[in-house]
Amino acid sequence: MPLVEAARALSEVLAVPELEARAMAGIEQALPWVTWLVPDDRLEFASSFVRTVRACHDTGNYEPLTRLLGRWKASAQMAMTRSWSLRSMRIAVPTRSCAWFGSWGDVAEGR
Repeated sequence: MPLVEAARALSEVLAVPELEARAMAGIEQALPWVTWLVPDDRLEFASSFVRTVRACHDTGNYEPLTRLLGRWKASAQMAMTRSWSLRSMRIAVPTRSCAWFGSWGDVAEGR
């Protein structure tokens, strides 16, 4: 089965630090939403994917792979949403004194 062979090959490549970045680039090209995950989560996803593909092949049940992909994709979407929310909050909050309201210290101290 080609998927199992690909998972086995990916597992071997991920075990070699010099090749890990290239393997992750291939995963990110095949599943673009993976780029929304933080780097440690990307590696965890790849490892989980390999283990799940192997287990699904052994049992003949590929439903766990569908669930795994759905959950990781949802996590990536939440990470992207959170990233954009934090970025917009940083843009909206002044870092210096605001002439209209006094300094932010005044607001924080309840003045």
